[in-house]
Amino acid sequence: MVTDLIKIPCVRNIVFRDHLQSYPESILNVTLHNVIVSLKQSDGDLKELWIFYTNMDGFQAKFPMKNEFRSQLPTSPSLSSKYTITLRLKTLATCHFDIPVLDEAIKLAESLDALIARTGRKNL
Repeated sequence: MVTDLIKIPCVRNIVFRDHLQSYPESILNVTLHNVIVSLKQSDGDLKELWIFYTNMDGFQAKFPMKNEFRSQLPTSPSLSSKYTITLRLKTLATCHFDIPVLDEAIKLAESLDALIARTGRKNL
């Protein structure tokens, strides 16, 4: 069934970043045709961004090292505990989703991979 491609329908408390600014406390919803991002504005209002899979050119998932290996390294601000998924759109825009929970990030990456593959794109 096509709905089985969605491993996680909603991810909360993400940080959405584009070329202009970042939006903390955003919500990402995965549907069969698009990704809907609810962005919390500085005035408290919510704005929705709809990104259709047919408009996606590809995506890249960046997950930092596991904690047991990180403890052996010196402390560095670049070794954060956020997991980033970057979407590249056919309009040449780039969207970044910073997700605080690894399991949610993995399920989102699997869902995006399966759903975008239905539209015939290549993974970056």
